[in-house]
Amino acid sequence: MTAKNIGIIGILINGLPGYPVAALTLENIQLELPGGGTAKDAQKQLPEKEKAYPEYDMFGKTLPAYGIYARHINGVNFQNVQLHLLTPDARPATVLIDATDVTPPNFAAGKY
Repeated sequence: MTAKNIGIIGILINGLPGYPVAALTLENIQLELPGGGTAKDAQKQLPEKEKAYPEYDMFGKTLPAYGIYARHINGVNFQNVQLHLLTPDARPATVLIDATDVTPPNFAAGKY
């Protein structure tokens, strides 16, 4: 999949506490993202909002990551996922919270 100049929310994978998204593979994805996120955006703490699922914009217009925000995941595989910014962004590319068995293991460090 290739997507160009998509919105400021890239990929959001969000399970629930005790009910993780599991056994998921994202492969051969290229995203061109607008960038422009601030250091304040990077510090944003997202509430759980279990009753609001599955709306993509339920956390507002920005996430703490410019590319991939994943929380409550287990057994998620990222292969050949590429993130490209149109303008600089103060947020990290990837934020993983309550994430187990993610491959490659250094994915969150920006090693895709």
